[in-house]
Amino acid sequence: MTATVTATNDLKGGLNITKAVTADEGLTAPDAKFSMTVTLTKPDGTPWTEGTYNGTIDDNDLSYLKYRIFHKDGTSTDKMMIKSGDVITLAAGESARIINVAAGTTYSVEETNIPSGFTLASTPAGTSGTINANSGPSVTFINNYSVSETTASIPVTKKLSLPAGVDPNDHDITGKYTFTLTADGNAPLPATTSCTNPDADGGNMSFGDIDRKSTRLNSSHMTASR
Repeated sequence: MTATVTATNDLKGGLNITKAVTADEGLTAPDAKFSMTVTLTKPDGTPWTEGTYNGTIDDNDLSYLKYRIFHKDGTSTDKMMIKSGDVITLAAGESARIINVAAGTTYSVEETNIPSGFTLASTPAGTSGTINANSGPSVTFINNYSVSETTASIPVTKKLSLPAGVDPNDHDITGKYTFTLTADGNAPLPATTSCTNPDADGGNMSFGDIDRKSTRLNSSHMTASR
C-alpha cells in the first residue's frame, strides 16, 4: 500500500522601509520623527487585519503580520503587530522590516505629516508594488532640512542710575563703557562686535544685524569694560 503525502509551503516575503535625512550646507538637521502610513492587501484582495492578535506576538500565528524597527546603532525593537493602514514612526537612520508576508501581497507606503523645516527630497521608487516569495522590496524616504534666512539684531542700552540729589552733570560717562560681543562656538556674529556708549547718561547702541540661515541663532556672549 502506498501513501501519498502532500506538503504545502506558503511562500513568504517582506518589506523594508528606510528613513534618511540630509540638510542644506551649513545646517544640522534637528532630531525628528517621520510617519509612514502602510497599506497592505492580501493576495485575495482583502486588507491585512490584526487577525487573532491578542497582545502577545506569536510567530506561529500567520493571521497577522509582524515588524521590527532597526535603529542606526544596530539595535532593534521587539516584534510588533502591524495591520493595513497602520503608521510606522521612524527617525533618521532607522528602518522598519515587515516580515513573513504572504507572497502576492500588495503594498503602498506614504509619508505623512512631515515635520516643519523638512521636505521630501524626491518621490522614492518602490512606494507601491507586490511582495514576492523569498524577496522584499525596499523603499527609502529621503527628507532634506532647509530653512529661510533669519536676521537678528542685538541692541544694547547703558543707563546711568544715580542716587536722588546727585547732579548727573557731574557724572558724565560718555564713551566710558565698551561692549564686546563674542561667539559661543560657531555662532554667527555681526560685522561690528564692539560698541561704546555715546551719551553722558549711557545711551543706546547696536552691534548691527546678523544674517543666518537657521531656524534659531546660536547664543553669543557680551562683556563690558571701561
